[in-house]
Amino acid sequence: MGSKADRPYGTFRTAPPPAVAAASPARPPRSRLARVRAGLRGADRRRVGATVLLVGFALWLLASAANPAPRPLSQRQVQGLVQLALASATPRPNPAVAIYETLRPAVVSIRARLGTIDGPEAGGAGVVIDESGTILTSLHVVAGAVRIRVIFDGGQESFAGIVAQVPENDIAVIRAATPPLPLAPAVLGDPGALRVGEDVYAIGDPFGLARSLSAGVVSQLGRTITVPGRQQPLVNLIQFDAAVNPGSSGGPLVNRDGDVIGVVTGIPNTSLSGKDTFAGVGFAVRIDTAASAAGSPPY
Repeated sequence: MGSKADRPYGTFRTAPPPAVAAASPARPPRSRLARVRAGLRGADRRRVGATVLLVGFALWLLASAANPAPRPLSQRQVQGLVQLALASATPRPNPAVAIYETLRPAVVSIRARLGTIDGPEAGGAGVVIDESGTILTSLHVVAGAVRIRVIFDGGQESFAGIVAQVPENDIAVIRAATPPLPLAPAVLGDPGALRVGEDVYAIGDPFGLARSLSAGVVSQLGRTITVPGRQQPLVNLIQFDAAVNPGSSGGPLVNRDGDVIGVVTGIPNTSLSGKDTFAGVGFAVRIDTAASAAGSPPY
């Protein structure tokens, strides 16, 4: 009879034997030729990379040479560019051009026959202030005239007569008998708004040169001057330095807006011969004073 140990009480699970990892197939050793070929492929890749870098660097050099960095401009080059820009810039229009074109139809030449019909003829200028042909001028231009001719901008002529005069201000009002129509009267400005240094323009007939324009500034206001042969001085005048000469009397003094702010009355006598010549000083009667002689509003 067998022993107890020979008869096991039951069947027990036993751990399976440890798995044996599948052995990887051994890589056959590379031949020397294969190793050489692999080395050559690596060297080729390195050479290609170096070549790409060299080509890129060469292209960068070429681009830099074709487009070099800008150099600082010299002072002479800067001045040249500034002069070129100024030369190509559109200049601002000169206000004197527009003023003259606007006022020219309102300015007339005056020819006054003095004493007798065969006497000497004095010359001056005047300014049309209404559409009926009323003209302001200096009294000394037409005083004592037996015949007055007025020449308008287009060359048309008309006889004229004195309708009012203010000797203390050297102002005369004349009216053309047959003015050309339509007339373009001047716009009267406000001389009270004038300031010393403002631009002014005078239009007249200096030495018989019809409708000449000169430019200057207001030199002073409220001047009083004594005129030879007159008992009373002229007062509250506008002093200016736009060029005026014999024949300019009676013409308009105009501001920068093209408005008439005075009537030119004369210049100082600076000549030993007794003939007045321009020396940078002219005088005008304020337009509010002058227009009042015609019954016109001050401005």
